Amino acid sequence: MNGPIQAEACAKVIAYGEHFVLWGGLAVALPLPGVKLRLTLTEGAPGIDVLEAAKAEKLLGKAFRLFGKRKVPEDFHVECRSDFPPVEGLGGSAALCVALTRLVGRYLEVPEDEDDVVQGANELEKLFHGTPSGIDASTIGFQQPVYLQGASVFDDTEPEPRAGFLDIPEGLPLLVACTGVKGDTGAAVKMVRDTASTERGSKMLAAFTGTALNVALQGASALRSGAWREAGMLFNDNHVLLAGLGLSCTEVERLRLAALAAGAWGAKLTGGGIGGSVAVMAPPERLAAVRRALVAAGATLVLKP
Repeated sequence: MNGPIQAEACAKVIAYGEHFVLWGGLAVALPLPGVKLRLTLTEGAPGIDVLEAAKAEKLLGKAFRLFGKRKVPEDFHVECRSDFPPVEGLGGSAALCVALTRLVGRYLEVPEDEDDVVQGANELEKLFHGTPSGIDASTIGFQQPVYLQGASVFDDTEPEPRAGFLDIPEGLPLLVACTGVKGDTGAAVKMVRDTASTERGSKMLAAFTGTALNVALQGASALRSGAWREAGMLFNDNHVLLAGLGLSCTEVERLRLAALAAGAWGAKLTGGGIGGSVAVMAPPERLAAVRRALVAAGATLVLKP
């Protein structure tokens, strides 16, 4: 192969349904095609410069085993550069896994197949999240909006999980603001599970999940039809449910309120919560003003799709 071997993958945001998808709700994820993570194969001992040595060794070993190889080459050192911060709800681990699957395949000169890349990346992501839903790897790998509905925990008659792609018109007026506070998906998921461990909490979570499902269905329909105002306003409904489970934080609320005061239709935390990032939808003519308001309110980075 001529020239350096490189691969990339984009970031993503969850528009609706994070957490609730684990209980029977519907999640809708959107790719951020202009926001990239890039990998380059360089000389040096085997490793990935953004990971500690033990984790990098495991990830590289598993990546090569995806292609039937039992050993990582002695000079397979990977340099990672990203337009977005890790651990802020934007799919950093999934993007790394998608890009690494592509990089190893190109190194081995294996013809690239999107389905294989996504399946491989989802296997790799188990090293980060144990049992990932697959929505991050699919959204990032196919670079398309994806929906995923989980099997209901509260109703045995619900159908099996289902997933697919959404066709969304161009021109999505979206901004993503990073709080600078690293999210903790594991802690957030545990918090919700602890809520469900009591009878009262379980009833509350069942009610929230049903409401979140309706919000996500309406949001998906609005996105497909290009009804940006409605889709943005539904961000607010989704956020109220997440905040009701204790998943927001001071930094998220500060950015949300700043965006709304500047004319945004809606704003919500995106990803695991307890930190991370805020997704904002606003009238196109207000995007610049909303961006300035987010920066003034403390956003460490403001991204566009």
